[in-house]
Amino acid sequence: RVMKTFLNLASHHSVPVFLVDPVVLPLLAKDVEQLRSSMDSTPSECQYFCKQRDVTTFALLDKKWEHKGSFFRAAEKIGFQWHKYEGRDPRLEGMDDLSGVQIPLHYIFRMASHTTHLVVLYERSGNYLWHGPLRLKRSMDRKFAPFRKLQFGRYAGAYNR
Repeated sequence: RVMKTFLNLASHHSVPVFLVDPVVLPLLAKDVEQLRSSMDSTPSECQYFCKQRDVTTFALLDKKWEHKGSFFRAAEKIGFQWHKYEGRDPRLEGMDDLSGVQIPLHYIFRMASHTTHLVVLYERSGNYLWHGPLRLKRSMDRKFAPFRKLQFGRYAGAYNR
C-alpha cells in the first residue's frame, strides 16, 4: 500500500523514478521468463510490492527532476516523513572547493513501517551514471530508517549507461 501511494505521488508530480531494488528486480525478471515460456499463464494481481518488506529502492536522474518542492510538500500532506542526505559533488573534488557546495545524494521516505529509498543518479563524463555514498552526520536521526538494510549508499557507485 505504501509503494502504491509513493508511486502515485511520483506519477502525479512527474517525478521519473525507476525501480533499482536488487531484491525485487530478479523476481520481476523470473516472472517475465515464466510468462514468455507459458502464454497461458496470467500473473497474479500483486506479487512484488504487496509482500511485506522493510525497504524498497528507486532511483532517478537528477537532471530529469523538476519542481522538487511541491513533491516534498505533497509527500508530507499524505503522511510521508522524509530526510534528504547530501554530499560533495565529485566533479569539484581535487579543486580547492571553498564553496561548500553539497548536492542531494539520497532521499529516504517513511510511512507506517515501510522505508522508500530514493537514490539520486548524476550523469558524468564518460557516459556513466554515478551515485554518492549515504553518510550520516552526527546530528542525524539514526533510527529514522533501517540504514543497514539499504542496498545502495554504503559506497558510491558508477554504472555504464
